Amino acid sequence: MLMSSHFVFQIGGCVILGVSIYFKVSKNGNVIMDEALPFVDLLIAVGVIIMVLGFLGCCGAIKENRCMLILFFIGLLHIFILLFIAGILGAVGEKNVRRKPSLVESALFPHVNEIMLNQRL
Repeated sequence: MLMSSHFVFQIGGCVILGVSIYFKVSKNGNVIMDEALPFVDLLIAVGVIIMVLGFLGCCGAIKENRCMLILFFIGLLHIFILLFIAGILGAVGEKNVRRKPSLVESALFPHVNEIMLNQRL
């Protein structure tokens, strides 16, 4: 049971890594994906980290290796702490962020710029 949950964790990392590499390599000129390209490098790093953590958890559970399981726990603890800090910073600095409407929002809602300007005031 424990090994299967770690295996799902590792498969999720592989999926994130594969999709982000596809976005990085594809040059089809997709308008929606052009906005997300700066985050592709971050997604590649996250995919690799999740794959490594999944490997540590899976092998540590199979072999009952204490060192691998401790490294897995420390990695998950770091991720949790970073997510907690990001959530706090996002909640505190929410009003300082100026959000530019995406191309999809602009196409679907032509007056989205006026609405967003009125919300800031």
